[in-house]
Amino acid sequence: MATTWPMVSARLTSLTVTQGYALSREPFSFDLQPDTHLEDVCRVVGSLDGYEGYLGGDQLERWTCEVWLARKGKMDPHAAQRGLYVSIDSLTAAVAADETAGDYHLGEDVAAEVQLPGDGLGYVVARVALPIELERDL
Repeated sequence: MATTWPMVSARLTSLTVTQGYALSREPFSFDLQPDTHLEDVCRVVGSLDGYEGYLGGDQLERWTCEVWLARKGKMDPHAAQRGLYVSIDSLTAAVAADETAGDYHLGEDVAAEVQLPGDGLGYVVARVALPIELERDL
């Protein structure tokens, strides 16, 4: 069976949830998520960066999967920030370990950032961009 982006996205979401994160109530933003429920929540978003076709009918798709993580940080934002860096490392390692079973490849240019809370926000947000390569038969 050919691996498709929805299958890979589901695997990545499952790996994130396995790390102890719950899915955000609003899929593309944390804005409507109440502060009191922002304890270790995530959202996973993918975008197609491009593809290449090969002789013989194979196609290589390049995706960027952004995993957003949020953690309470009003009392000690620096501790939450450090914890999110550990979560990013753990998630990246889990994706790298899963890529063979998941029939995709994790690229080398993984980018991550952790933002301290702004005015009035009680949570710290992290974003990790995972470059995913997916081979498909046409």
